Amino acid sequence: MMTTTSAHIWQSSEKYRWNTGDVLGRGATAVVYKARHLTTGEVCAVKLFHDRVSQHYAAVPHREIELLQRLKHRNVISIYNIEREVRI
Repeated sequence: MMTTTSAHIWQSSEKYRWNTGDVLGRGATAVVYKARHLTTGEVCAVKLFHDRVSQHYAAVPHREIELLQRLKHRNVISIYNIEREVRI
């Protein structure tokens, strides 16, 4: 779901909502946004991989997710949820 507010776009998934103006970081494969969990209101980060990465380098997000799920350290982020958007 998308709605527009000023120059920024509000986006949401099944469990999270974020504003495209609240960028925490940009990289070669993805953009990370400050977000909120829709039920709990907890602040979190949502990482959206670029379409070109998902289409041409599908192993990149999968490898990153697998590594983060195995790593347990106070200085490494935790993965709470993985959602995949299917575009028609």
